[in-house]
Amino acid sequence: MQTSISFSSGLHPVNWGVYPYNGSASHNPPEMCCHTLVEYQNKLYLFGGGIVGKTYCMVSMFDLATKRWSKLGSGSNPIHPRLSHSSVVIDGKMYVYGGISLFRSFSDLWRYDLKTHEWEQVESPTAPLVKRRSHSAVVYEGRMYVLMGSAKSNLRDMWVYDPRTNVWTELFNHTSLEYGFPALGLAGHSALVRDDNMYVFGGVIDCTPPMRHTNKVHRYNFT
Repeated sequence: MQTSISFSSGLHPVNWGVYPYNGSASHNPPEMCCHTLVEYQNKLYLFGGGIVGKTYCMVSMFDLATKRWSKLGSGSNPIHPRLSHSSVVIDGKMYVYGGISLFRSFSDLWRYDLKTHEWEQVESPTAPLVKRRSHSAVVYEGRMYVLMGSAKSNLRDMWVYDPRTNVWTELFNHTSLEYGFPALGLAGHSALVRDDNMYVFGGVIDCTPPMRHTNKVHRYNFT
C-alpha cells in the first residue's frame, strides 16, 4: 500500500510518496544508510551501506517497470562490505571506489558487471594511495572523477580514472583557492554533472569538533 502526502509550498505542489513494492518482502534490502544508488536501463542498483555495528556488501536491484526488488549475485570474487563509498556506471558496469567498514578504510576500485553479476577488483599502478570516504564521484565522457572526501583529515584533491586505459590521473591537489576550487577540502558533499560542468554543493569543511559546514555551490568546468 502506498503512503503519500500532497501539499503546496506556495510555488508548486509537492507530492511525496512511499514507492510501492511488488513481490516478496524477503527480497527487499534491509534498513541502512551511507550506501550508493545508481541507475542503468530503467533499473536502480543499490550497493553497500550499513547500520550501527554492521556493514553490507550486497547488490540489490529495483526494477522500475515491475516495482520489484531482486538480490543479485556477487560472483566468485566478492567485494568487502563498506559504506560511505562512491559508485558510478560506465558501459554497463558499476564502479565502486573507497569507503569504510567497521575496522578499516579503503582506497580500492571494484567493477561490478550488471549483466553477469560478477565483481572484479581493478588494480592500477597509478591508483590513488590515500584511503578515502565521504567523497563524491561523477562520470564525464566515459571517465570516473573522484572528488575530495576524508581520510585522517579532509582531502583537497580530484582524480580521474579512465577504464579504457586503466590509468588514474590526479587533476589537482590545491591548498588555496584556484580555478574556482574550494579553499578547504570537503567531505559529505554532493556532486553532479550537467553539460560540461560539475556542480558541488555543501559538505563538512572540518571533520574535527566543532564541525564546520558550508552551503556554497562550487562549479568545475571540464573543458
